[in-house]
Amino acid sequence: MYKKKTYRNNYKNNHNSQYILPPVSLLEKYEAVAPGSSEKIIDMVDVEQDHRHRWENKALNAYIWSYRLGQFFGLVSLIVILYTSLYALQVLKDVNFAFTVIALGFILHLTITLLSIKRKRFFERPNKHSKPYSKSSSR
Repeated sequence: MYKKKTYRNNYKNNHNSQYILPPVSLLEKYEAVAPGSSEKIIDMVDVEQDHRHRWENKALNAYIWSYRLGQFFGLVSLIVILYTSLYALQVLKDVNFAFTVIALGFILHLTITLLSIKRKRFFERPNKHSKPYSKSSSR
């Protein structure tokens, strides 16, 4: 039937995808058609690389901030759980309530840890050999 046209450049098939610049042969062709175009392409690559570095630094700083905030709230919740269980043991003299608070706190922390591991997998940066993340995948 009808076959959809793809507008892929042929140099992408022969060119290694880890390079930012197109191959030299293609740059020479651009230069032959429009003098000065190869310098503009190189300038565009410099701007793109700077933008990518800034974006990756922002993402890394956000990840570090999120990680530290999670550690802080984990510590706060642990202190609250310990205080509540010690209060139940000393003032209320209720061992069952203290055990329940500790067990529920453990379950809560375990659940949050497992959810954060699942979330961290979602935000992994794909490499050349990995398949893109989809909702139907079994991660």
